[in-house]
Amino acid sequence: MVEKDEKVTQQWSQVENVYQRRADLIPNLVKTVKGYASHETETLTAVVEARAKATQNTIDPSKATAAQIQN
Repeated sequence: MVEKDEKVTQQWSQVENVYQRRADLIPNLVKTVKGYASHETETLTAVVEARAKATQNTIDPSKATAAQIQN
């Protein structure tokens, strides 16, 4: 009976080790996700700005000709 009790205690210790390893990895995962979210935010901002510039009409009246004004 003592031998079985020791075996159960040993196996439970392994389970606790796995739980602890998981708990130690969570902060790393959170840090990684936050870094990726920051990257995604920067990327989205750059895409929105590029799209706005691409659809923007800029007219310089000092360079306009009479033909361009008629169109």
